[in-house]
Amino acid sequence: MNSSNIRQLLFNHFEGRSTPLQIEILKKWLAVPANQELYYNYLQEWERLNPLVVTESPAAYRRFLEKRENSLPVAGPEEEKPRRIGMISYLAAGCLAIVLCSLAYLTHPHWNRRTVVAGAGETLSLRLPDSSRVVLHANASLVAPRFNFLPFDRKVKLLSGEAEFSVVRRSDHRQFTVELADSLRIRVLGTEFTVRQSSRATRVKLDEGRVVLDYPDGSGTGKASLIPGEQIVYWHDTFRVQKIPPNGVIDGKEKEWVLTDVPLEKLAKKIEQEFNVKILIADPKHGTLILNGIVPTGSLDLLLESLAATLDLEISRDGSQIRIM
Repeated sequence: MNSSNIRQLLFNHFEGRSTPLQIEILKKWLAVPANQELYYNYLQEWERLNPLVVTESPAAYRRFLEKRENSLPVAGPEEEKPRRIGMISYLAAGCLAIVLCSLAYLTHPHWNRRTVVAGAGETLSLRLPDSSRVVLHANASLVAPRFNFLPFDRKVKLLSGEAEFSVVRRSDHRQFTVELADSLRIRVLGTEFTVRQSSRATRVKLDEGRVVLDYPDGSGTGKASLIPGEQIVYWHDTFRVQKIPPNGVIDGKEKEWVLTDVPLEKLAKKIEQEFNVKILIADPKHGTLILNGIVPTGSLDLLLESLAATLDLEISRDGSQIRIM
């Protein structure tokens, strides 16, 4: 502010005509020590221009300071109230955030879970949020995350059927868990394994890595470990760990089965499970026929045609009833 403006403000003030805003301006201006000497100079000039007014300079300056102090706002209970309201708002927002996070965690099984089902004769390949892969074979169903795993858990649930797992190993060593029926649970870090559930038994076959099967026993929870090349069969509250048999293996791949010394009777049971049909082998001798090679499983009719050509047998189908003669 230039000197002419300050001069006019001071002259108005000396005459008692200052507004509250002008007093605030003069207050800031007088806060500078160098301006206090100018104040006396302007006061003396005003007195010379107004000789009829008798003024005592120190007294006038004291009156100005008193007036300035009286014009300062005094903090009272009314001004503290907005601060209290602000703190209450912050606390309420924090409590709301905690409630929403808790609600999201408690309800995540409903909005962050989906059930994937492979139909009869169908093979589904599924990629999980952590890049692990699952191959579901016919009539298998799996409950998996819709968006992502929880921060401290990697968990899926195999409801039924057969599934192959290829689990990605995490740098933070978080376990991957597969929940099964009968309170069974498979815990892994990074591995490849196959799980098959049926009404008769649960079978876990390990191809690579290491898995631990948790199962209920009389004293609580038992544990059984597998190494590659082993499988565990659990049924009626008992289990058996055994080497994977080299013969009689049906290796399920996408849209085909790889057969290694598989009897026709065993293959018939596999077809019944995968395609929900009933197979009758008319001649018991045909049940002992051994098959090797690859058979297509893209459709049931294609599979039956391949078997008929391979075995040189007549195979008829009436709906879900199949007869091998």
